Amino acid sequence: RIEGETIGWQGRFGKAAISQHFPNAEIERVTTAQNSIIPYRVLVSMDIQTREEEEEAKKNVRNVQAAALNARQATTAFEASVEQIKIAQANLAALVQAEKEHKAALAKVQKEKKTAQNEANAAVAGKRNVATAQSAAQDGLVRALCTIVTDQDILRTLQPSIQALIFNQVTQLNFHGWRIDWKTRAGLEGVAALAAAVASSRSLTTANLRGCGMSAKGLAVLATRGVAKSSSLSSLDLRYNFDMLKGAEG
Repeated sequence: RIEGETIGWQGRFGKAAISQHFPNAEIERVTTAQNSIIPYRVLVSMDIQTREEEEEAKKNVRNVQAAALNARQATTAFEASVEQIKIAQANLAALVQAEKEHKAALAKVQKEKKTAQNEANAAVAGKRNVATAQSAAQDGLVRALCTIVTDQDILRTLQPSIQALIFNQVTQLNFHGWRIDWKTRAGLEGVAALAAAVASSRSLTTANLRGCGMSAKGLAVLATRGVAKSSSLSSLDLRYNFDMLKGAEG
């Protein structure tokens, strides 16, 4: 058979040698004339493999090897993608679990916060109730002590001090500034009310009776009912009370 063995060789096989005896440039000829054939030899084929067939076989082997390599690389890439998907799924599951735990922890904190707030509100309410009850009791004590004093002039003089003592609003009490006749029955009533207020006060530290003219009987009432029962009084001034001292001597 007659075949154009070298036609288009370089384009098909590159620099592969056509013959082991001659370089390709000395074998292959190119012409610009159309429908021209440049015979250079006549080959008689007897079930042999031509150089063209050899190169085609090599080319096919290379293509198969390249395809196999691409297949292996694709398989490796696919397996890597599967592993990445597994990792991503594991991370997603971890994130979902973490979110569940976070929500549970947040719910617990909110519940504890609400419980603490309720307890705080209850404590505030309880404290307010205690303060309200204490204030009501103090008001009641002030009214009760004021009923002891029948003389309205003396009551108007002593009521502010009685109230201040009961509500723990004063630390000092000065008797000498009051123009009260402590020797009268109404004066003794005032002493009794003041003594009860002194005993109740937790803020009073000093009582000044200097020159107030209180009788010995009034002093006894103040001492036994007030001073002796006071938990805060630390100073008592009794100077210049001659009537009081005389009565005490008698």
